[in-house]
Amino acid sequence: MFSVFHGQTLKVSGKVIDDTGFPLPGVSVLIEGTNKGTNTDFEGNYTIPANNNDVLIFSYIGFTTQKNKVSGKVLNVKMISDVANLKEVIVVGYGTQKKESVVGAIAQLDGQELTKRGNLTNLTDALSGSMPGVNVLSSSGIPGGAIDGNYNESQILIRGRSTWNNASPLVLVDGVERTMNDIDPNDVKTVTVLKDASATSIFGVKGGNGVILITTKRGLKGDAQFKVDANISFKSVSKIPRVLEGYTSTVAKNRAIVNGLSVMPVTWGDFTSDEELEYLRSNQYPDAYANRDWANSMLEDYALSKKINASVSGGNDFVKYFGSLGFVTDGDILKTENVGQGYDPDFKYDRFNFRTNLDFTLTKSTKLEVGLNGYYGEQSRSGASVFGFWYGIYSKPWTTPVLQYEDGIYGQGIDYERFGQNGFVDLNFSGVDVTNRGEINTNFKLTQDLDVITKGLKVSGELAFDNFYSSLGNGISDDGVLMKYVDPIYYTLNDPNANIEDYTSYFFPNSFTTSTNGFEFKDLPIVYENSRIDNGSARSVRSRLMYRLTLNYSRKFGVHDVSALGLFSRDNTKNYSVNGWPSKREDWSGRLAYGYDQRYNIELNGSYNGTEKFGPGYKFAFFPSVGLGWTVSNEKFFEKVKKYINNLKFRYSDGIVGNDNANNIGQWPYFTSYVSGGTNGVNGNALNNSSFGDGPLYGGPLIYGEGTIGNPSLRWETARKQNLGIEVGAFDNALTMTLDLFKEHREDILVTANQRNVPDYFGAPAPTANIGITENKGYEFVANYKNNINNFNYWASLNFTFVKDKIIQKEDSQLLPDYQKEAGFQIGQNKSNVSTGIINSWDEMYTGVVGVNNATLLPGDYRLLDYNADGFVDFKDVVPYGYPNRPQATYGFALGGDYKGFSLSFNFYGQYNITQTVALDEFAFNAPAIYQDQLRDTWTPEYNNSNPIYRSLNYGGRAASTGNYTKKDGSMFRLKTAELGYDLPKGMIKKVGLSALRLFVNGNNLLLWTDLPVDIEGQDFNYRNYPVTKQINLGLSATF
Repeated sequence: MFSVFHGQTLKVSGKVIDDTGFPLPGVSVLIEGTNKGTNTDFEGNYTIPANNNDVLIFSYIGFTTQKNKVSGKVLNVKMISDVANLKEVIVVGYGTQKKESVVGAIAQLDGQELTKRGNLTNLTDALSGSMPGVNVLSSSGIPGGAIDGNYNESQILIRGRSTWNNASPLVLVDGVERTMNDIDPNDVKTVTVLKDASATSIFGVKGGNGVILITTKRGLKGDAQFKVDANISFKSVSKIPRVLEGYTSTVAKNRAIVNGLSVMPVTWGDFTSDEELEYLRSNQYPDAYANRDWANSMLEDYALSKKINASVSGGNDFVKYFGSLGFVTDGDILKTENVGQGYDPDFKYDRFNFRTNLDFTLTKSTKLEVGLNGYYGEQSRSGASVFGFWYGIYSKPWTTPVLQYEDGIYGQGIDYERFGQNGFVDLNFSGVDVTNRGEINTNFKLTQDLDVITKGLKVSGELAFDNFYSSLGNGISDDGVLMKYVDPIYYTLNDPNANIEDYTSYFFPNSFTTSTNGFEFKDLPIVYENSRIDNGSARSVRSRLMYRLTLNYSRKFGVHDVSALGLFSRDNTKNYSVNGWPSKREDWSGRLAYGYDQRYNIELNGSYNGTEKFGPGYKFAFFPSVGLGWTVSNEKFFEKVKKYINNLKFRYSDGIVGNDNANNIGQWPYFTSYVSGGTNGVNGNALNNSSFGDGPLYGGPLIYGEGTIGNPSLRWETARKQNLGIEVGAFDNALTMTLDLFKEHREDILVTANQRNVPDYFGAPAPTANIGITENKGYEFVANYKNNINNFNYWASLNFTFVKDKIIQKEDSQLLPDYQKEAGFQIGQNKSNVSTGIINSWDEMYTGVVGVNNATLLPGDYRLLDYNADGFVDFKDVVPYGYPNRPQATYGFALGGDYKGFSLSFNFYGQYNITQTVALDEFAFNAPAIYQDQLRDTWTPEYNNSNPIYRSLNYGGRAASTGNYTKKDGSMFRLKTAELGYDLPKGMIKKVGLSALRLFVNGNNLLLWTDLPVDIEGQDFNYRNYPVTKQINLGLSATF
């Protein structure tokens, strides 16, 4: 009887919880010695067929793996947190470490969190507000991201900015230097950010701005598991400046004319009569006196974006595999359409992703990892002038008609200067620009255990080969004149004898004909620009070959933990674009770590890096660091308080890192460059560079001239970084807190030719030099709390970062006063004339300080500060004002919970101590266009309000004395993301062959609180920003 029972197959089920009673979803449950397994559901429950005396292996990242023998139908498991045992695995440079031995400042985000941030196509934006010390400045919502200087790209800063050169962090994907924007978030396992010298010095000259490590998913041993994630998003404009409607703006313009009449009587000719105001108010003649909301006319209420990802994972003793395919189409919020021109010039981005990760166990001691991944994306946009139609959306007066005639054809129309053409026509009849970009990456890693030599020793060799391609091609050329009519208003309003009732449609002006009583129509052909793909300047092709040899050692001797790493790598990048040359790097890196009794840790890191950017004597440099850790909670004297504070650890690190990624210094800046062009200066047409050649004695052509003078002493920026950290865990780690204090001193910062103060008679652009010095100080704080009440699990987290930089030295002109130098202030410090209030009377006007624009000043204008007290207000009184256009302080707050399959979470983000330039033109070019913010609280003789009087800018009005009027407080607080989800019960879905099914609705940028008239987290508003969008996303995740 016993033998029969012993071999009986049981349906074993149970619940897996952590050491605080919190259910653990996604725990791997595997029958030892087989590939049969399952995973726990959202509530920690599992069911698996097994025999009595089978051993179940329970494993989960961050927890100790457990083995339990089956002895019945119910097996509940309580897993011990590796945090409690200080064995949590943290990704570090070129490897992983247990948390107990980590002495650096490191933040890590689980990849599952990225998918809760809405249907984002850009991985960079998904990191916003998620980790302390990581600031993502997003100022554009263009599908597919920025592709040229016309749009601002999201920027990542780690612990602020310490250089005026490129401050972007180094990004490695699975250990290889790659870009991150086009990675599918569904493929990401973890994102790790390395912030201090102890964590980044192993990357040496490339680690000065911090490092981001992206680890993609890999297969686990077990049956094949198929997963499909599908999303559809509805996105709309978050917040943009809105021009007031036509009647109100025109009345305001009349008031502006009256306000400035005493100093600008010529403006009376632009006064709008009561009769015309009535036409605007009544909308009686919409083609002549329009009241058109151009923002609404050219922006959709919402746009659709769709994304789908399908993956498979599993494995056996020989191979474990993970593969995924993804497709995303990102829609456009602009109202572009095919209205007869033969194409739809919408802004959109379509991308296809693929990824394959294979792990082979060739022998018990030999493993091979193979990876193949890539993407292909096509980004299209209207060929219209970026500044033109965006300026129209943000600033075009409502009184400008659309001009669409009875037959549906659009007219070009008269318009105010600078606003250009009919905005709708400009957007839709200017062709299409298409950018194709793609990437194929391969990597191989062979690892051999060398236990035969000594236990814990491994050697690995890696090879990665990447190819990137980007090109303009298959676009459409259209000159914007494919419209049948011109605006009849032009002829009506410019004819003093014309009657407003007499409308006539005129054909496009080519030649007047009596037979048609109009102008002949000239239809210009559309040209498909397939040839642009051959334009080298519009094409980027590059490849990178990286190979690396690594020796790892890790072993425990009683209470002694010893680990070491030695690494050699070379990187060869070839740029096949026009005038491109290959570039090479070489790295020799090492790490030595020692831990004693889980109480004391020391870690030494160093990297000896070589780059061909710099000349002899400066091609190689060594970047060392040291890190110390003391886990106080493991001391015997701490045992009495361990019931309440179970973890207390102090960390300190100090080291040197570098940065050679300066802006526009070229590949070999230590060589002097020579350029051709210009004319010989012998005949008196003096050149600003010296030349040589065989040109004629007088006025002959210049053969060559000095371009940029080389500097053989050029070298990398070096930064000394110090960090003091405190980690606290209380109540069995239900509450955890971390505080980091940091300081950076960076020197040898490159100052390029356009930043140097060299007189013109030098004769050539000044050489780039290592001149700059900066300091950066700040602190980070993060707290997490989780608990549960019966089946209700809840959590909350808070992170806060404050960082302030200061320029110690830059090549300021010696004649500049200290307050106008860059030294002593933050990088990018805003500067402006400063207002001291409003001029309230003519007496104040005449007794005030003389200024460059006094002739047009009036009561109600700003009174500007004569800072240098020379009796005159001019450029010498421009002083530092506010902050740079990036925040000194950022913070995030998140909370959420789940109950019986339902989950709800919120993530908030805020920033302050930031000043942004938002210069909204009222009545620009004498057009009747003004914004609500400019009308609010404006000065009148009866009411001394805070905002200055408004007048027509076309005649030197408020612009003559704006002072700091355009410098705005960029503080904001927003609901960054939110998600409501439901995991269907397994008993319900297994009938249709599913092992898990999750339905959810989430979104990002959902709510915003700011005094700014536009949603822009960093940089300034420049009238050509593709608006930041908010979106709501519906999705499902199904596992088979």
